[in-house]
Amino acid sequence: MASFDETARVVALVPYSDRVIAALADGSVKVYGEGGEEFSSGPIGEHTTNTAVAIVRHPHANLDLLLCGQQLGYVTAYELPAFRPRGTFTTGYEGDVSAILPLGGEGVFATFGL
Repeated sequence: MASFDETARVVALVPYSDRVIAALADGSVKVYGEGGEEFSSGPIGEHTTNTAVAIVRHPHANLDLLLCGQQLGYVTAYELPAFRPRGTFTTGYEGDVSAILPLGGEGVFATFGL
């Protein structure tokens, strides 16, 4: 059993393969395995917050993507397991992205805000 000793608030914990991805409120993303922290990224550039996360499958590239919802309606996508940034887009909503919901195997998802 692992514990998280973080200074920023943990926004979400998402299982991925045999690891856990932790999204922190300060825009950081960390990966934990059996031995503890294995990877840490962020905050990077404009990705300085996390408000929601989800994993979706890119249907054409055959890749898993980590979607990180942020303040001001932005979402940043990272390729998994490499954590290579794929880009940032806006949802058109100017508030926090409060949830990201995968809607099936074709890479379709919905974002929600409060």
